[in-house]
Amino acid sequence: MRIDINNWMVKVGFCSLLFCACKSPSERFLDAFKTVNASLERSNKAIMEKNDLTVVYFSIVDKAEKNKDLAQKADSLYLTTQQTLALIGRTEATLEQMDSAGGNTEIAEKLLSHTPLGDSIRTAVLNVSLRCHQGLVTATKRSSLDSLLEQSMAVVNAKQWDGQQFVGEPTAAARTTLEFFQMQCTQAAILTLKDINDHL
Repeated sequence: MRIDINNWMVKVGFCSLLFCACKSPSERFLDAFKTVNASLERSNKAIMEKNDLTVVYFSIVDKAEKNKDLAQKADSLYLTTQQTLALIGRTEATLEQMDSAGGNTEIAEKLLSHTPLGDSIRTAVLNVSLRCHQGLVTATKRSSLDSLLEQSMAVVNAKQWDGQQFVGEPTAAARTTLEFFQMQCTQAAILTLKDINDHL
């Protein structure tokens, strides 16, 4: 019996579309967060590969004697950023371990809403912003820095952080928020460290 490959492909395509259309709105919602999260993870990886935070920092360390005050600001920013990225990374891993499907709407709330961990993440992101602003040398780059941190600052400074940020939020959505914090903190730290490096 001869199989008509074109007819078969049309049928497979139709079945795939039918399967996607059969997904509930909540499943499509979760899929959307997973897609965004995967995109943010790729962006973070690309940023780190292109502008490695550690490479820029150690370039400053090599020239630290030229301006000890700037070098100390770089030390403080680098340490704060690394601690923040590690904290967020551990939290993402915990969320993934507790709910790999990403659809549970209670886990993120229990872990991050009105908890020491949630408060620690908020404080860590605010500290990266503070260290970046303290370390930036070129005044004209302040608007670029503010732009990089704008959305993260809006989230951590909002009244909703204290009670509503992760309430009823699927695990996948919480992971996307954390991934976004990582990306913005990394970009801001690299911008500031490059600026410091340029002035040594």
